[in-house]
Amino acid sequence: MKKIKNKTIRFQSIPVNWHKENLNLKRRPIRNRAPKETNDERFNILDRWITGTIEGLTVEIENTETGKYFSRKVLDVTLWDLNYIISW
Repeated sequence: MKKIKNKTIRFQSIPVNWHKENLNLKRRPIRNRAPKETNDERFNILDRWITGTIEGLTVEIENTETGKYFSRKVLDVTLWDLNYIISW
């Protein structure tokens, strides 16, 4: 199977967490895949990264108040229950 290269996904973060994440003080955000979000393509991409079918993943984190965002290269994704721990 041919690997997919260089995907980007975006999540939102409240200002207090966004600030810590932007400064790399909080480098492992957790996102929950609630049952209602089973068709959310972002989580499908994370699943494919975990299985090794995606090579090169970037996450963008957007401030919910200002709309500003930053991006980081994903180094690891850990799945625990319905929680995705994204590490950069």
